[in-house]
Amino acid sequence: MQSGAQGDYRDLGNEAGASKNLSEGFAEMYAQKMNKSIDEVKELMDATTWYNAKQAKEAGLVDEIMFESTPMMVASDDLLLSDEAVSKINALMQNDKESTMNIEINPEQMESIKNLIDEKIAAVKAEFEANNSADKPLKNQLFKFGGIK
Repeated sequence: MQSGAQGDYRDLGNEAGASKNLSEGFAEMYAQKMNKSIDEVKELMDATTWYNAKQAKEAGLVDEIMFESTPMMVASDDLLLSDEAVSKINALMQNDKESTMNIEINPEQMESIKNLIDEKIAAVKAEFEANNSADKPLKNQLFKFGGIK
């Protein structure tokens, strides 16, 4: 899990806590999907483990590989799909105008997601209240002391 933050030590601490909680939630979901322990999955996540399609299927992260053909290699950061892949996507879109995605989330995962959202909302509220406190001077406010700005 990756995020960005700016601010003082409190802001960065809040963001670090939220990021850690999200990572733990993802680790729980990956562990269940991969049939591994949470500690094993955290080690993979900490090492920033990357999988190709075949490795992801073998690890249990995906159920099937859509396109078995070898991707074209290009000198670009953009994703380039083969003509075959584009044709398959177009065919899928034409055949299923009202496509849906079913995602099953068990009660423990839902509770974990709910808690993460509640924590993030609480952190944003706390930051808002701290930034709008009457005890705190306004940003860029000038004060005069003895005639000096």
